[in-house]
Formats: sequence, C-alpha cells, structure tokens
Amino acid sequence: MKILLNNCKLYDGSIVNILIKDKKINKVSSNEIISKNINKIVDLQNKLVLPGMVDIHTHMRDFNLSYKETFKTGSNACIKNGITTFCDMPNSIPPTTTIEMLNKKIDLSINLNIKAYFFIGLDEKSNYKDVKKMCKKAKGIKIFLNESTGKMNFNLSNLDKRIFNINTLYLFHAENESILDIPKYIKNINRKIHICHISSKKEYEYAKELKKTYKNLTYEFAPHHMFLDINSIKNENISKVKPFLKSKEDKEFILNQFILDDQVIYATDHAPHTIEEKIEKGLYGFPGVDTSLKLLINLVKENKIDYQKIINAYSYLPSKILGLKKVGKIQKNFLANIIVIDENYNHKIKNEDILSKSKWTPFENWKFSSKVIKTIYNGKIIYEE
Repeated sequence: MKILLNNCKLYDGSIVNILIKDKKINKVSSNEIISKNINKIVDLQNKLVLPGMVDIHTHMRDFNLSYKETFKTGSNACIKNGITTFCDMPNSIPPTTTIEMLNKKIDLSINLNIKAYFFIGLDEKSNYKDVKKMCKKAKGIKIFLNESTGKMNFNLSNLDKRIFNINTLYLFHAENESILDIPKYIKNINRKIHICHISSKKEYEYAKELKKTYKNLTYEFAPHHMFLDINSIKNENISKVKPFLKSKEDKEFILNQFILDDQVIYATDHAPHTIEEKIEKGLYGFPGVDTSLKLLINLVKENKIDYQKIINAYSYLPSKILGLKKVGKIQKNFLANIIVIDENYNHKIKNEDILSKSKWTPFENWKFSSKVIKTIYNGKIIYEE
C-alpha cells in the first residue's frame, strides 16, 4: 500500500511531499516524488502535518464502567483529536492486577484502529512471579502512594521486595512529599521511573531533586493542571480531580515550566465520568483526549511554544520512555503515524462536540483555533473529516 501526501507543511514551516509505503514513511522530500503503483495521492494544500500524539496516561474504563467510556469510544475520541497511541492505567474495575485481566484488556484492544498499551497495578495478593510475567506484556507498573480512584494505595512494605527490581518502567501517583518516598521502594537508581501528573511548584521541585539521583526519571504535566486552577470551575463536585487543582500561582508555574523544560511529558490523565456522577458524587477526574492537542496549539498561536515542543512533549519523548522504536517523528523509516491539522479553525468547544462517551469537558466554551482533519496510523488513513 502506497500513499503520497503532497504539499505538507512541517513543524518548521517547510513544505514537503511524503511517500508512505506499507506502515512506514518511505520518503520525505521538498521535490516532487515519483513512484510506481501509488494507491492514493492526497494534496494537503500546505496543511500542517505532525506525528501522531502518544498519550501515556488514560483511563479508558470499559468492563464494569463501560457506561462512562469503552476502549472503542475512547480510542475514537483519540483518533479524531490526533492521538494514535494511548496507555491505559490499571485502576479500572476490575483492576489490572492479574494476568487474566491484563489479557482481557489486550484482547479488547486488538480490533481498535490505533495502538493501546497497558500498565499493571499491585494489590495485597501480588507476587513476584506473576508480576514479572505480566511485565512481559505490559509497559510498566503503576504504584499509588496516595489515595486515588480504585483504592490501590496500600501498605507496599508487605509485598515481595523483588517486585521493585523488575527491569520495567515504574509509574508513581505521588503527591507532595510522597514524591520523596519513591527511593523507599525503587533502590536501583538505573530503573526507569515516571512521576504522573505533577500539579504544583512544590511537586516539581521534589521531582527535580529526585532526578539528581535517578537519571532515568521522567515526569508529566496534565492539561488541567496547566490551564485550570481551584477557581476555574464554580461547581465544587465537577472540579474534583486527583491531584487536586491548585492555586492560580501553581497553575502559572506549571504552564511556564512546560514552556521552559525540554524534558517534560504531556499526558491527559483522561478520566471520564458522566456529568451526572460528577455533580452528584464529585468523583475524581476529567475527560481530556478531546481537547489536549487543541490546548497546545493555542499556545503556539500565542507564541509561547512552537510545534517542535508539542512533538517532543506529546509524541517523541512519551514514545521513548515506552521503548517504542521509530515513533514520534516525521522521518524516513519511522512509522507512518501522521495527523493533518487545520490551524485556522476558530471555534468554541461545546459539550456536544465531545466524542468521549462522557460528553462533557471542563473546557466548555473555551476558544480554540485548530482541528484535526486527517489521521493516519501505520500507513492507513483511519480518519478523514
């Protein structure tokens, strides 16, 4: 299968043609590309092309929570909004703490149009043998040092200590001073450690302090901590998320560090609930995949970041810590995961625009200037407006 994309605008403003052969980018050239047996030629008319986004932090629900989101509805929201790879967290119902549940999630993801990866969780019954076996199929272990959805924070000292020395990626839900507790569990300083959803100046400083010892440590910012604060949402129940929204000063600090820090990863922590549940029960979490890329492109339009920043934080660096090869760049021999963007689509987003099954967003009525008009995954066009 060959697809030729003509007149593509790259992140640096240059106009190129891209030849896709099977699943990979075969050629990127500023000159006309002539090739035999091309199946489809698409003139993009100087529209922006970026590598597909890689979201390493989502909660795609399904199973007992399929009324909130399913892998199918969540992945469709990803596809329409420029995400071609996502990772699902383990604090689902049932939780991903057994080989059986991990296999069920993998089986459920096989027929999706994009790639899903999975993290496993721990509980009191977790044993070294099973966890090590699960890590051959999963991308890492999520460890909760604070309360969050799913009740997966428990006394970790009761577990077999060998679990914390498996050669895998360890992700931590660690808030405030809990970040500094990570060395209690991960003694090997060469292990890959990732701190989820840093939400304040204090947490950022703790993470940077830990990185002095753990050179392979990475960390992420979620869009709601970059763009919302404790006063952004009037309804207290709707505003609930973990970690909590912080002060305006913390929000501005996190956003500024995103702009300045070339090591930060951007991830949604997509955690959909129905709006009725949010209002009535104040459950933790926001839907995020419908708006995450739009928010970043707004920053480009405001001259706060460039498109290279988006590629690094939301595609290349996430791919790198997941150990994905040839993902996150528009370059010869890289996988043809490409999104096409209309940079001049000015609109206000409404809840009815949300493709996630939750059908609401904390960014309702925000002004955006872009939309994805085409998504290509592994060389196949899977979405066209």
